[in-house]
Amino acid sequence: MDRPYFHHSVNHSAKVYVDGNVHAQTIEGFFSTLKNGLRGTYHSVSRKWLRGYLNEYAWRYNHRDDDLGNVPRAHPSRSSGVISGS
Repeated sequence: MDRPYFHHSVNHSAKVYVDGNVHAQTIEGFFSTLKNGLRGTYHSVSRKWLRGYLNEYAWRYNHRDDDLGNVPRAHPSRSSGVISGS
């Protein structure tokens, strides 16, 4: 990684669920999107392609609020990085 990463946590056993901007909702939302996408689109996951699946759904999650309208989303690793229509 080029950037430093700081891991934060909350103590659920002490009934602390949010501490400022630290919470578990973001990762839970990501994993929900990942699991539903894999079940609905790919139906199974091979170890060989797991990193690609994770990269695709990380990209989708990071761009979920982009204002793309009905334009099909092209994943950067599968194209030149340009999002284009049909």
